[in-house]
Amino acid sequence: MKNKRNLIIWSVITVLIILAPIILGLIFYHQLPAKVPSHFGVNNEPDNFIDKRFAVFLMPIIAALLQLVFIFISNKIKSARMTWVLLMITPVISTVIYLIILSFGLGHSLDVGRIVVFIIGIVFLAIGNYFPTLTVDQYRLIHYNWKITDPIIWSKLSRKLGYSFVISGAALLISLFFNVIVSLIIMGIFIIYVLGLMIYSTSLQVKSGK
Repeated sequence: MKNKRNLIIWSVITVLIILAPIILGLIFYHQLPAKVPSHFGVNNEPDNFIDKRFAVFLMPIIAALLQLVFIFISNKIKSARMTWVLLMITPVISTVIYLIILSFGLGHSLDVGRIVVFIIGIVFLAIGNYFPTLTVDQYRLIHYNWKITDPIIWSKLSRKLGYSFVISGAALLISLFFNVIVSLIIMGIFIIYVLGLMIYSTSLQVKSGK
């Protein structure tokens, strides 16, 4: 963001985007059953339900409050590229989830697993492209207990994390053409790699004595 005014404008816009689906919920409110799906199994069948009042009204409000947290973080780190990513994550994810719940409540069937994998893939690509632009000082504003303070170690770590997000995001998008187990394997490999990378980088920080 070029200035604080732009941040405020886009913050208001994204919060309105998050709350806008409530209008759609009101339109179809009386067509929805008393309980709507809130969780889905690997077979795309709902396995948990919540009161439709919570889904229609409270979920967007909770998402809007979460967006305020991202706005606060964006204002602290002052990174133009990561600000765009942070500001768009919650509106996209919350809107998709809302529409999925609404669709199932109205009797439509969707391939929830593939939709979720697609969203995660896109988010990973966005994070991977811009994460390396964060300095260690900017990241420490988000993660107060962050142990890695050496700029050189952080630079290598952030680049590797960026690559891992981009590669994993692309792999997840490709996995949409295969069985869902492929997507789960990719996520498992990603998590193990990131954890190993964090442990290794932390050990380098300890050895450096800084």
